[in-house]
This record gives sequence, C-alpha cells and structure tokens, in this order.
Amino acid sequence: MEGSVLGISTTKDVTTFVKIRGGVDQYGLARIDGSLNTKDPKKFTDMKVAFDNLELKGYTPYSLEFLGYKIAGGKLFLDLGYKIDQGKLGAANRVVIKQIELGAEKTGGSPWPLRLVVALFEDSDGVIDIDLPIEGDVNNPDFKYGKVVWQVIGNLFTKAVTSPFRLLGSMMGIESDKLSSINFETGSATLLPPEVEKLDQITAILSKRPKLSLALYGGWDEVGDTRALKEGKLVQAALKRNKNLKIDSTQAMSVELLEVMAEDSLDKKELKELKASYKEQYPEEAAYVRYYSAALIDKLVVLQPLSSAELQTLAQQRSIAIRDYLQKTPGFDKRLLIKENEGVKGEKEEIIPTRLEIVLP
Repeated sequence: MEGSVLGISTTKDVTTFVKIRGGVDQYGLARIDGSLNTKDPKKFTDMKVAFDNLELKGYTPYSLEFLGYKIAGGKLFLDLGYKIDQGKLGAANRVVIKQIELGAEKTGGSPWPLRLVVALFEDSDGVIDIDLPIEGDVNNPDFKYGKVVWQVIGNLFTKAVTSPFRLLGSMMGIESDKLSSINFETGSATLLPPEVEKLDQITAILSKRPKLSLALYGGWDEVGDTRALKEGKLVQAALKRNKNLKIDSTQAMSVELLEVMAEDSLDKKELKELKASYKEQYPEEAAYVRYYSAALIDKLVVLQPLSSAELQTLAQQRSIAIRDYLQKTPGFDKRLLIKENEGVKGEKEEIIPTRLEIVLP
C-alpha cells in the first residue's frame, strides 16, 4: 500500500486530501482518492474508492452468510463514491461482476433463488453491472450503512424475482409492464400484431440473457372461449345447411336459415312465442330481424356441442403459436418450455392471456 495523506489536522474545518494505491491478494488493485474533514468526517467527506480484479472465491464466507451460496469463481470490480455534507450521505456504488460461478448452497438454503438472480443480471458476455445508490443521515444513531446496503440489495433481488420482465425491460430500455402475457382473441390462437411486437421485445431480452428460458402456460377462458368456439361451430353448421350461402360471421346469417335450424332443436311452441314477442317489441322490420336473429343465435350457440378437451386444445395451440414465433431466432428452440394449460379470466371475456414466465432451463 502506498500513497499520500495531506493536511491531517484536528483543527476545525481543515480538509485532508487522500490518495492511496495498493494491491489486494495476488492480482487485485485498490485505489482511494478524495478529501475529508478529519476532525469531523460527518460534516464533510468526498471519497472515491475502487477495487479492481478481486477474486470472488475469497469472499465465500461473506457470500455464504448473506447470500446462502459458496462462490467457486469470478472477478469483482467496485467503484464506490461517498459524499457526506452536514451528515447527509449520498453514495454511488457501481458493482461489476465477471464470470461468476456459484458453488454449493448452504444448509438451510438461500433467501433468494440466487442462480435465477445471476441469470437475470448476467449479460451475454458473463458480466453483471449494477448501480446501488445509497442515501441516509449518518447523524442518525439508527443508520447503519452495511444494513442499508443489504436492504437495497435484497429489494433489488426481490424485484428481479417477482417482476423479471419489468427489471430486464428497464435495463434494456423496453416498455415491459405487459410482457408477462400474450393476449389472444376469444376462440383464436392467432397472434395479433400488438402481441407480435411484445414477442419481438421478449426476443431482444432473451438474446441478451442466454442463461434464461421462457415457460409458456396456455390460457383458456371457460366463458369467453366457450362462446367463441360454439359460435364458430354454429357458423360451420349453417354453412353445411346451406352451401350456397356465403357467410362472413354470425351476423351475416339470414333469419330464415336461423329459423330452420332452430326448428330442428327448439320446441316449436317456444320458437313461435319467441318470434311473436320480438314482432310485438319491434314493429319496424329491420329492427325485428336484427334482434330476433340475435336471440336465435344466442339459443343456437348454447346448443352447440363442445368438450373440455377442445378448450385445452385451444390453450395448447396458443402456447404453440408463441413458441413457433420465438423459435425463429436461432438457439431459442431449447429455451422455450410449453407447460400445463391454465384456466384464466379473460379481459371482458374478449381477450384471453397466455402467461409467460422467465425460468432457468
């Protein structure tokens, strides 16, 4: 260790200037530069402390105590800046970790899924680069710098695990609040353009985080999807009933065709009363046809057969659609995991989400 300390004094308001260099272990370097009031450092301190190329393996006792894992390898680089003005601390801490290798987990486990945390922060070059700003009042007897640091680290790790898309998106400048699910229209497994944009953003994220995989949980909504699939079946039944009728949607079906189909399934008395009721309510022909047709469609849709297996198939098709799009990127095929389907509640029964989860392989 060598350097200089100029102006040491116990006299009030005298500034001391510090410049120190030294080795740490075999290949590490420490640098300290700055100034402070040696009589009262809480009144004024402005110091920069840097550690370069430290062997992480030597810090296993600390990692075991605070993180719950041994460290088998890697290098640590720290750039720490401390400013104190009249007791008010503002610290800028940049932590860079290169090629970290975790060892065994301690008995009793870790407070965090640390391997996942590492994979979330580590880029494609094996580098973790984190800023940890700290503020506080050093005159407060309850203020403990080390405790505050670990609180900040703990909060960061917790946010990483609970909201990984938000974390990764913010690190890469991507709006990521809605990346945790891909939405589909009811009864459909077709990717919508806004959802394709989200998948492209997910591709960008995963490209920079090679140790992460993506789990897909195909979603299905019993109410919305059931209605949509049954409507589709009704259209197909109508097409078979009248092959010469060109139909774009259920609204395009003629009231005459709907009545013919209803006569096959509904009680004739019920159908007669239904028709008379709408005739009475809507004397104007166009309104009568519109509302009477809608009522017939509602009754015929309910009667269409649909098994629970068909809902599961739709959910699976949604996962497959996402997987097929993402695996266009080379190397992604083994990182996409289709998981079990999930029953979900669609937004207004019109938009059905398929959940995505960032996981380890």
